Order: sequence, then structure tokens, then C-alpha cells
Amino acid sequence: RRIAEKAHALLITVDGDHDSIPAAIDLDNASKLLDDGGMIIFDDVIHPLYPGLKHVWDCFKSDHPKWEFHYFDWNVGTGIGIKHS
Repeated sequence: RRIAEKAHALLITVDGDHDSIPAAIDLDNASKLLDDGGMIIFDDVIHPLYPGLKHVWDCFKSDHPKWEFHYFDWNVGTGIGIKHS
């Protein structure tokens, strides 16, 4: 917890656990560490072996209406979120 209170980042890549709940937790934790104007990169959005990740990404976007989002259909899909407070 102390690390999270002091940590700040401009770029975070979330490419860890591919189950829906842990992936959603990873995105949420990353968003809390991100400075305004920073970016999250979320990999494997449309990977056929992990269909739940698309739902996780869509929910994250809905939960952060002030953010700017981009999606690239590279290989298995890459989502980018830019934090705006």
C-alpha cells in the first residue's frame, strides 16, 4: 500500500493474467498509479483464447468516461487508454 501511495507512472503495460477478474483488477490498480496524461496499454483484447478480455476492456472504458481511448487491431488487439482527470 505504501508503494502505491507514492508511485506514479506515465506508461503502464498490462499484459499479465488473462482471466477476466484478475485482468480487471490489474487495469484498476494501474489506473490508480497513472499520472494525468499517462497511458495504459492493454494487450490481447481480442485474443481467441481469452474472450473475456474484450469485456474487461469495454467495462474499463465505460468506467472512465473522461479518458481518451484508442484501439489497434494488431495481431490480437491492443487497447490504449490516456488518463484525463
